[in-house]
Amino acid sequence: MPRLVTALAVLAGLMLASLPARAAEMLVVIDAAQAGEDLQPGHLVGLDDAISLPAGARLSLLNQQGRLVLLKGPFDGPLSKAVQPSGDGGDPGVMQKIGDLMQGSDSIVSVGAARAVVPKGFAEVPNATLVSVMADGQRCLISRDPQLWRKDARAAVRLTLSGPGGKKKTLDWPAGKDRIALPRAFMADQSIVIADIAKNEVTLSLNLLPADRRNLAQILAWLGERRCIGQAAALMKDLREEARRAE
Repeated sequence: MPRLVTALAVLAGLMLASLPARAAEMLVVIDAAQAGEDLQPGHLVGLDDAISLPAGARLSLLNQQGRLVLLKGPFDGPLSKAVQPSGDGGDPGVMQKIGDLMQGSDSIVSVGAARAVVPKGFAEVPNATLVSVMADGQRCLISRDPQLWRKDARAAVRLTLSGPGGKKKTLDWPAGKDRIALPRAFMADQSIVIADIAKNEVTLSLNLLPADRRNLAQILAWLGERRCIGQAAALMKDLREEARRAE
């Protein structure tokens, strides 16, 4: 019997050793000051990674559950020494997508400023829940009650929406209001809506937020996937401003 127990124990050990190691939780740098070249916005940091922050430095990170984490210098050692694991439900792939959004030619951050930038060719909005009618492009509906947005609200205008199946609706957009509710009849995933505002037509490709995208990290990554870059920039701006208020 002892030999059998020993054999089973050895077998169990071999089985455990053959299992793939669980990947360390990843966070993405949202904002940084005096943190060094390796800890700039868009860089990924694992809980097991050793980092060094001098006195006066600060680091704001977004974890896989969409929560902000603030770290101030002086600090030296693995990130896990100061940051607790966020728990199950995170996806390292989501963090990589956010990092990609923040770097490269289409970066949505301005390093050194608590603001986001909208790359050329994408529609700017003051809030990620708003749907711009100022230009053609992809738009993401992340609110249960999405609103259309225009930059110049000085004049009253007539807005006509045309959608799939011959749907059509004309709305009076009052002067002084920069937003108006999107009629529910036009809230269909991957649908094309033509918005005619003051005889200026724009083509909007609408995307409905999937039910499994629940936290801010998942929503931000999805905005990037669907190329709703102006909305992604607006959400990033809010995250960076919140991080700086928490200092």
